[in-house]
Amino acid sequence: MPTRRDLLKLALTLPAAELLAPVRAQDAAAPPAAKPGTEVFADFEGGNWDGWKVEGDAFGSAPAIDALFPGKMKGFGGKGFVCTFSPEKGYAATGKAT
Repeated sequence: MPTRRDLLKLALTLPAAELLAPVRAQDAAAPPAAKPGTEVFADFEGGNWDGWKVEGDAFGSAPAIDALFPGKMKGFGGKGFVCTFSPEKGYAATGKAT
């Protein structure tokens, strides 16, 4: 049984299309709507960094998904989110997404 660390390492090395393919096959439903009063100015539902410039070692090859952190991440809507935790460097990883 792979650990969460193993899954995160795998996610950081796989192309986004391979990483998200099983999730998309299981859950083709549209992401949940934003909470009333919330303005969505960007999302990470495409499984890639299109439209973003990502620098450093903190982000990996694609946005993170809940499957990498089952039940640990709260407060995001949809499937993808930005995560700066690196399995190799932990919280010492640095970077910038603009």
